[in-house]
Amino acid sequence: MFQVDYANNSPQYLFRTAIQPELVEDLRNTDPHATELFIHGKTKGLDLLASFHRLTKLWVHSVNQEEFTRILSSVNPEMLYMYGMRVEDLSLIGNLSNLHVLRLE
Repeated sequence: MFQVDYANNSPQYLFRTAIQPELVEDLRNTDPHATELFIHGKTKGLDLLASFHRLTKLWVHSVNQEEFTRILSSVNPEMLYMYGMRVEDLSLIGNLSNLHVLRLE
């Protein structure tokens, strides 16, 4: 299996806002083969996240605890950036076995 060395590939630039995907308002209108997504807590169709098997990079904005739990129970990306969080329990992050890069704000 091919491993990407994120630590040596400028991790400070992995989540540049200039290159993030467009914010998805409804996952029902999104290609399930997408490798990168930018969603927020109010994105419709969050239950479809589990069908995004190729997802490697995920941006998440403005989530509460319930939305955080719902999202992280459905995905296992290699890179995760979450900001605008209103979350007390971050323990689900420990279940992300594919996670190599994490950024929380």
